[in-house]
Amino acid sequence: MSTPEATSSSLPRNIVVLGVVYWSGSTTQRPQHLHQQLARYFSVYYLEKPRNLLSVFFPQRIRIWKRYSDFFRIVRRVTGGLFAITSVYFLPYKRTGWFFSRLTFLERLNQRIVCWYLKRILRRRGVGDYILWLEDMKWLPFIDWLNPALVVYDCMDNREAFPYAEAVRKRLGRLETEMDRRADLILVSSQFLRDKFKNPNIYALNNSTNFAHFAGVAYRCGRPGERPQVGYIGSIERWLDFDLLLWLVRALPEYDFVLVGRIDSSVEKERIAQLRGEPNVRFAGIVHYDELPSYLERFSVAITPYEVSDLTRAIDPCKTYEYLAGGKPIVSSPLPEMEKFSRWVTIARTLEEWVAGIRRGVEENDPTMAAERREVSRRNSWEARTSDLVRFLHSDQVIALISHRRSGNYATSRRHGVRKS
Repeated sequence: MSTPEATSSSLPRNIVVLGVVYWSGSTTQRPQHLHQQLARYFSVYYLEKPRNLLSVFFPQRIRIWKRYSDFFRIVRRVTGGLFAITSVYFLPYKRTGWFFSRLTFLERLNQRIVCWYLKRILRRRGVGDYILWLEDMKWLPFIDWLNPALVVYDCMDNREAFPYAEAVRKRLGRLETEMDRRADLILVSSQFLRDKFKNPNIYALNNSTNFAHFAGVAYRCGRPGERPQVGYIGSIERWLDFDLLLWLVRALPEYDFVLVGRIDSSVEKERIAQLRGEPNVRFAGIVHYDELPSYLERFSVAITPYEVSDLTRAIDPCKTYEYLAGGKPIVSSPLPEMEKFSRWVTIARTLEEWVAGIRRGVEENDPTMAAERREVSRRNSWEARTSDLVRFLHSDQVIALISHRRSGNYATSRRHGVRKS
């Protein structure tokens, strides 16, 4: 909290985040980056995605359980002004399953317990005035159970488009409609998400990267006689275009394809087996965030081979900003959020354009273009994004929203539209 802005008499000094990730999970994502930066201005209390207590009793989950060694450290300091809080569901509940999606009272009971001990933690730490920051629609009831000065919903995905059971998707749609009505301010990571909401108070907070983390990556790092690498960094999920990947691997046998990231359990094993069967494909698996620059450095070309759907149209890939920070040539599927990078990213709409774009990237030797890419990433770093966001939170428009919520005149506050591009 190193800025005089955080001492404003109207804006709370604390942010309580109801999160969507495990803080110490296998990947570093938007929530970790954003709240590490916000902790320079506020005290941030990050309540993690709920863990299921009963999972410890199932042998197949022991490996996962050990990974979460922070379980018994309910509150732990991450940095000076940032605290992670363990969240536990004591009753069995799987929100995305068909059966449990019809037993929503179990989730509500779990949430009541979580809310009770969250209140105790905040009270013991003297946190009375705070911004409530929601990263998932499931936290909606906490708006009524807590007493925040401002309610912010950070929407970073089109959750209705995820491959859940139909009953789950319908419920998510209802929750999102209610969140649209109840939140004071909604942050969105893409234009697609922005267009979904009717709330007049929208702020576009696109994704980004820790620029300094990747800025030292060499533009060209190939060794004599070494085969060019075509690389991907990110979770290997259902929305990757596996047919495209397999086609490219076979069309470009002279290049090695390196896929860095966790393979999600929802991906068909046959898809992975097909790629593993190709001699020029290597799965690097889960790589610690600190090691990602060394992998990116070896890439001749970086790719984002996503299927185009309502799920991916809403995505502003963090990996794009990482690739740009390394100055690397990039080839991407035609996602809407890629259009703004069309000078620095090859957007491939056909198989032929994919092959041509990758070959052109491998052959590229343009330090000026690499420097431009790095500059684009620097201007869009998390540090820059957060600085702009904090400035906006101190604006008269947002202070008006806080004043109206504090006065109990919530309906009037919704008329203070502050749509921010």
